[in-house]
Amino acid sequence: MAKRAEGTTEKLLASAQREFSQHGFANASLRTIALESGVTTHTVYTRFDSKEGLFAALVEPAAGKFMDTLMAGYDRYFDMGDESIRERELFSRSVYEELVDLMFDNRDAFMLLLDASAGTAFEHYVEKVAEQPCRRIYAQFDVLGMPLDDDQRLFIHVLTRGFFDGMFETLRHDLDRRSAQAFVSELISFYEGGMAKASMGRAVGFDGLD
Repeated sequence: MAKRAEGTTEKLLASAQREFSQHGFANASLRTIALESGVTTHTVYTRFDSKEGLFAALVEPAAGKFMDTLMAGYDRYFDMGDESIRERELFSRSVYEELVDLMFDNRDAFMLLLDASAGTAFEHYVEKVAEQPCRRIYAQFDVLGMPLDDDQRLFIHVLTRGFFDGMFETLRHDLDRRSAQAFVSELISFYEGGMAKASMGRAVGFDGLD
């Protein structure tokens, strides 16, 4: 079996990051990526199976960790039945602080997810991020014996999607980490204040993540 050239995978990933960033997934050239890495396109297919496999190698670890961290936070939040409102609020904010750090630790990957993923399984990543907590929130209302109708579900979905769009805009607008943390904290306060006044928020004593 032929020995793989040392550093080739790293070169391919670096070249792919540049090519996808500049041209998006659909218009990126595997030939260009291979040439810049000093290999053939066959090598790309051997290591990553496909163009989308190469894209996934760049974004999937960060995308998956973000989703896992988010959902673990929601699960923990809704299990905090005996904690005080203040403790729940502090916990929810700590989750979002962790998510912002994750975004900034993996800025290149998230920029690909946001602006270069059309034509891949990651094309609707932000929508999928918003979808998962929405399902958790709907289920919580069911547990409380307050099932939501379609209009109420849409209301929660629109708010949740808007919140995550706002989070990710901190990357698009090139905020530094500290400014992004402050921005997201303000977003949380804004959404908490609005939900506290909304009929659904008042009905469940809204005070945090949802």
